[in-house]
Amino acid sequence: GAAATWDPSLIEAGAAVTAVETRRVGAHQNYSPTCDVGRDPRWGRVFETFGESPHLCGEMAAAKVRGYQGDGLGDPDGVVATAKHFPAYGEPERGEDASPVDVSEYKLRNVFVRPFERALAAGVESVMPSYNSVGGEPSHGSERVLSDLLREELGFEGHVVSDWNGVVHLHEDHRTAADRRDAVRQSREAGLDVESVGHADA
Repeated sequence: GAAATWDPSLIEAGAAVTAVETRRVGAHQNYSPTCDVGRDPRWGRVFETFGESPHLCGEMAAAKVRGYQGDGLGDPDGVVATAKHFPAYGEPERGEDASPVDVSEYKLRNVFVRPFERALAAGVESVMPSYNSVGGEPSHGSERVLSDLLREELGFEGHVVSDWNGVVHLHEDHRTAADRRDAVRQSREAGLDVESVGHADA
């Protein structure tokens, strides 16, 4: 859809309109842009991406960030943008949503992380981790992903917000947490700041 225009200025203008409408209904944050690089056409969420090109995905994501956030947090017509789903969601095993991603470090950094770097350079205030595991570690509970890579290496200083029930999945799907309270501990220690929607009761 939008990426086919190859026109970041148009995408930025559209995001600015979305931001105004979002503020008018009382919301201050938008869970967008999707920075995923869609590398498997079988994946059911590939339509949410800007395509298979890290460059195009990054340019479009940065444009959306600028459009959403306007002149920054004090802009009455701006909203907080959320770059998602960090760090690699677009090439799940067998094309099944939330399945593990097992890619080389080179591909991780030069394909999947590239659009996030562009979003960060545009000033994105929030990042959402992916449901899946990357290199054997679920992103919502991975210090390597949320602290070492996102904050230390890429220099992100905003807040990390969970995906829907992403914390609960650490216990119920990934089985890396003993219970829901342990899932909260694990995600918090990994670098998660906000549980957006979920039923993990700490």
